[in-house]
Amino acid sequence: MKIRLDENLSYRVAKALRAFLADRSGLEVTWVRDFHPPGTDDPSWLKAFAAEGGNAILSGDARILQHWPNLIAYMESGLISFFPPSSFDDLKGFGQASLLLRWWPVIVEKTKLSQAGDCWRIPMTWTPDITRLERLRDPRLGTKELKESHDIATATVHTFRAT
Repeated sequence: MKIRLDENLSYRVAKALRAFLADRSGLEVTWVRDFHPPGTDDPSWLKAFAAEGGNAILSGDARILQHWPNLIAYMESGLISFFPPSSFDDLKGFGQASLLLRWWPVIVEKTKLSQAGDCWRIPMTWTPDITRLERLRDPRLGTKELKESHDIATATVHTFRAT
Protein backbone atom coordinates (compact mmCIF):
# COMPACT_ATOMS: atom_id res chain seq x y z
CA MET A 1 0.00 0.00 0.00
CA LYS A 2 1.35 3.43 -0.99
CA ILE A 3 0.35 6.48 1.05
CA ARG A 4 1.66 9.96 0.29
CA LEU A 5 1.62 12.90 2.68
CA ASP A 6 0.94 16.30 1.13
CA GLU A 7 2.91 19.48 1.68
CA ASN A 8 0.34 20.85 4.11
CA LEU A 9 2.02 18.58 6.64
CA SER A 10 5.36 19.83 7.92
CA TYR A 11 8.41 17.94 6.75
CA ARG A 12 9.05 17.19 10.44
CA VAL A 13 5.65 15.54 10.85
CA ALA A 14 6.21 13.64 7.60
CA LYS A 15 9.65 12.46 8.78
CA ALA A 16 8.23 11.37 12.15
CA LEU A 17 5.46 9.34 10.51
CA ARG A 18 7.84 7.78 7.99
CA ALA A 19 10.35 6.90 10.72
CA PHE A 20 7.70 5.30 12.90
CA LEU A 21 6.22 3.34 10.00
CA ALA A 22 9.51 2.46 8.26
CA ASP A 23 9.57 -1.25 9.13
CA ARG A 24 5.97 -2.01 8.14
CA SER A 25 6.06 -4.51 5.31
CA GLY A 26 3.72 -3.78 2.43
CA LEU A 27 3.48 -0.11 3.38
CA GLU A 28 5.26 2.75 1.63
CA VAL A 29 4.88 6.20 3.17
CA THR A 30 6.26 9.16 1.20
CA TRP A 31 6.07 12.96 1.27
CA VAL A 32 5.07 14.92 -1.83
CA ARG A 33 8.07 17.25 -1.62
CA ASP A 34 10.41 14.27 -2.03
CA PHE A 35 9.10 13.98 -5.61
CA HIS A 36 7.83 17.44 -6.58
CA PRO A 37 9.08 21.00 -6.03
CA PRO A 38 7.37 23.26 -3.47
CA GLY A 39 4.11 24.73 -4.65
CA THR A 40 3.32 22.02 -7.22
CA ASP A 41 -0.43 22.21 -7.77
CA ASP A 42 -2.48 19.38 -6.31
CA PRO A 43 -3.95 18.05 -9.58
CA SER A 44 -0.44 17.56 -11.05
CA TRP A 45 1.10 15.56 -8.24
CA LEU A 46 -2.11 13.66 -7.49
CA LYS A 47 -2.28 12.47 -11.10
CA ALA A 48 1.39 11.43 -11.02
CA PHE A 49 0.99 9.56 -7.71
CA ALA A 50 -2.12 7.74 -8.95
CA ALA A 51 -0.20 6.72 -12.10
CA GLU A 52 2.59 5.33 -9.88
CA GLY A 53 0.09 3.01 -8.21
CA GLY A 54 -0.60 5.17 -5.16
CA ASN A 55 -3.48 4.25 -2.89
CA ALA A 56 -4.09 7.07 -0.44
CA ILE A 57 -3.25 10.64 0.50
CA LEU A 58 -2.89 12.02 4.01
CA SER A 59 -3.32 15.79 3.92
CA GLY A 60 -2.69 18.49 6.47
CA ASP A 61 -5.25 20.82 4.89
CA ALA A 62 -7.94 21.15 7.55
CA ARG A 63 -9.71 23.80 5.44
CA ILE A 64 -10.12 21.62 2.35
CA LEU A 65 -13.82 22.49 2.07
CA GLN A 66 -12.86 26.13 1.56
CA HIS A 67 -10.53 24.97 -1.25
CA TRP A 68 -13.14 22.84 -2.99
CA PRO A 69 -11.42 22.77 -6.43
CA ASN A 70 -8.57 20.93 -4.68
CA LEU A 71 -11.07 18.59 -2.98
CA ILE A 72 -12.51 17.77 -6.39
CA ALA A 73 -8.98 17.04 -7.67
CA TYR A 74 -8.49 14.62 -4.76
CA MET A 75 -11.78 12.87 -5.55
CA GLU A 76 -11.16 12.68 -9.29
CA SER A 77 -7.66 11.24 -8.77
CA GLY A 78 -9.20 7.97 -7.59
CA LEU A 79 -7.00 8.05 -4.48
CA ILE A 80 -8.47 7.67 -1.00
CA SER A 81 -7.90 10.93 0.88
CA PHE A 82 -7.79 11.76 4.58
CA PHE A 83 -8.03 15.28 5.96
CA PRO A 84 -7.46 16.47 9.54
CA PRO A 85 -10.02 18.09 11.84
CA SER A 86 -10.53 21.86 11.75
CA SER A 87 -8.49 22.47 14.92
CA PHE A 88 -5.51 20.45 13.61
CA ASP A 89 -3.29 23.52 13.15
CA ASP A 90 -3.60 24.31 16.87
CA LEU A 91 -1.80 21.06 17.74
CA LYS A 92 1.53 22.07 16.16
CA GLY A 93 4.20 19.49 15.25
CA PHE A 94 4.25 16.91 18.05
CA GLY A 95 0.48 17.01 18.51
CA GLN A 96 -0.16 16.65 14.79
CA ALA A 97 2.21 13.69 14.49
CA SER A 98 0.66 12.11 17.59
CA LEU A 99 -2.92 12.44 16.31
CA LEU A 100 -2.04 10.98 12.91
CA LEU A 101 -0.09 8.09 14.46
CA ARG A 102 -2.96 7.37 16.83
CA TRP A 103 -5.36 7.18 13.87
CA TRP A 104 -2.95 5.31 11.58
CA PRO A 105 -4.52 1.82 11.95
CA VAL A 106 -7.94 3.30 11.08
CA ILE A 107 -6.47 5.17 8.09
CA VAL A 108 -4.97 1.95 6.72
CA GLU A 109 -8.15 -0.05 7.31
CA LYS A 110 -10.41 2.64 5.81
CA THR A 111 -8.13 2.80 2.75
CA LYS A 112 -8.76 -0.90 2.21
CA LEU A 113 -12.54 -0.52 2.58
CA SER A 114 -13.09 2.70 0.60
CA GLN A 115 -14.12 3.26 -2.99
CA ALA A 116 -11.86 5.10 -5.43
CA GLY A 117 -11.97 8.84 -4.77
CA ASP A 118 -13.48 8.67 -1.29
CA CYS A 119 -12.46 11.51 1.03
CA TRP A 120 -12.59 11.33 4.83
CA ARG A 121 -12.15 13.76 7.71
CA ILE A 122 -10.36 12.49 10.80
CA PRO A 123 -12.15 13.67 13.96
CA MET A 124 -10.39 15.49 16.79
CA THR A 125 -10.46 12.66 19.27
CA TRP A 126 -7.73 10.45 20.68
CA THR A 127 -9.89 7.32 20.53
CA PRO A 128 -9.71 5.93 16.97
CA ASP A 129 -12.95 4.48 15.67
CA ILE A 130 -13.47 3.73 11.97
CA THR A 131 -17.14 4.69 12.23
CA ARG A 132 -16.25 8.23 13.37
CA LEU A 133 -14.57 9.24 10.10
CA GLU A 134 -16.70 11.83 8.31
CA ARG A 135 -17.19 11.44 4.55
CA LEU A 136 -16.47 14.61 2.61
CA ARG A 137 -18.74 15.13 -0.37
CA ASP A 138 -18.16 16.78 -3.71
CA PRO A 139 -19.45 20.34 -3.22
CA ARG A 140 -20.76 20.43 -6.78
CA LEU A 141 -23.41 17.93 -5.71
CA GLY A 142 -25.14 20.58 -3.64
CA THR A 143 -27.13 21.34 -6.75
CA LYS A 144 -30.56 20.79 -8.22
CA GLU A 145 -29.42 17.42 -9.63
CA LEU A 146 -28.45 16.16 -6.17
CA LYS A 147 -31.70 17.35 -4.71
CA GLU A 148 -33.66 15.65 -7.49
CA SER A 149 -31.77 12.39 -6.98
CA HIS A 150 -32.97 12.43 -3.36
CA ASP A 151 -36.54 13.47 -4.26
CA ILE A 152 -36.19 16.92 -2.71
CA ALA A 153 -38.43 19.48 -4.36
CA THR A 154 -36.65 22.45 -5.93
CA ALA A 155 -38.21 25.75 -6.82
CA THR A 156 -38.31 26.85 -10.43
CA VAL A 157 -38.20 30.52 -11.34
CA HIS A 158 -40.60 31.39 -14.14
CA THR A 159 -40.44 34.53 -16.17
CA PHE A 160 -43.71 36.03 -17.31
CA ARG A 161 -44.31 38.37 -20.18
CA ALA A 162 -45.41 41.81 -19.25
CA THR A 163 -49.05 42.51 -20.16
